[in-house]
Amino acid sequence: MWATYLDALQEAGGRWVVVTLTGLAAVIGGLFSLSVSFGYALNGVKVIYQGPLSMGPWALAVPVILGQLTVFTGNIWLLLMIFAGCPQFVSMLEKGWRDLTFSKATPRWQIMLARYLSICTLFFLLVVVSDIPLAVKIWWHTGIPTWHVVGGVVIQTLSFASLLVVGALATMAAENVAIPIIAPIGMLIFTQLLVNRQGLYADYIKSKLAQDAFDWLYYILPKCTELDGAASTFIQSSAIAASWPLWTTALFTLVTLTLTLRLLERKSF
Repeated sequence: MWATYLDALQEAGGRWVVVTLTGLAAVIGGLFSLSVSFGYALNGVKVIYQGPLSMGPWALAVPVILGQLTVFTGNIWLLLMIFAGCPQFVSMLEKGWRDLTFSKATPRWQIMLARYLSICTLFFLLVVVSDIPLAVKIWWHTGIPTWHVVGGVVIQTLSFASLLVVGALATMAAENVAIPIIAPIGMLIFTQLLVNRQGLYADYIKSKLAQDAFDWLYYILPKCTELDGAASTFIQSSAIAASWPLWTTALFTLVTLTLTLRLLERKSF
């Protein structure tokens, strides 16, 4: 399975696409790094500037800037990697490709799992590469540890993985590219609406049964908005205020992935 994983990582759109995405991530990180400068306040306190705006003393500004950066870059790559990653599941099920690979001794579920993990790994690496230039620059000038960025990216990778698995499951129902891309994006938008469902109850949904149904959907489905907040909080305080968004999202991802692999094993071509 390890060989399948490495092969899938190289084939995530092609080697040159991976190199291009990595270069783009480095450019994005460099642009963010250029917007940050160091100076002094009127009272001589060392401060950090983000553009023309003073973010305050080093100890306060560093975690805030890194938290904002990680959430922003994570959301950018989440959308880009949905468009780049979900078609990989579709191509895997195309007749010529599946005739070549599914006839081998490697079980189908290992091939799908390897491709899924490779796309998640690529997402993690791209976000880290986007964050490294600014994190290193801040650490070099201030001496304040910035390793918490990696922990924040791990949390965002869980958010991406929960959406990617929805695309993989959608591939079992439709062998075209559109639906596996639309499904995770639709899930992202829908879960964002569920976060503010109380406003929907007040203005649009009056039925108690419907309200209970939306509440249960909120508990079951991924919590991408909350995970963005958890990633930012971890970077700023090295702690997570509430663990339930993480374990409920992880549980959803595990169950959906298991279902997808099971359907692939039983699928006839």
